Amino acid sequence: PGLLDRFLARTNVDAQQNADHDPPAQRSNTWEPVPGDHGAHGVFDEVSHARSPELWVSTHRALSAAVATGAAAAVGVLARAARR
Repeated sequence: PGLLDRFLARTNVDAQQNADHDPPAQRSNTWEPVPGDHGAHGVFDEVSHARSPELWVSTHRALSAAVATGAAAAVGVLARAARR
């Protein structure tokens, strides 16, 4: 991790800077905050999704663990019944 941190510290700032990063007619928050709330929108809006199963699972860990445990128990019961 230390080697990667040093590499990114030396190269990444320059890698993020290019001439077409900020459209000239549009204000951006690259160098200073833009007034108002602009949310998280951009060129990716057309391919983004309104819901994320991964986010739901990570914010409902207890329920997700209970469901996973119940599913594993059900599979175990079915496997045991199939052997008989």
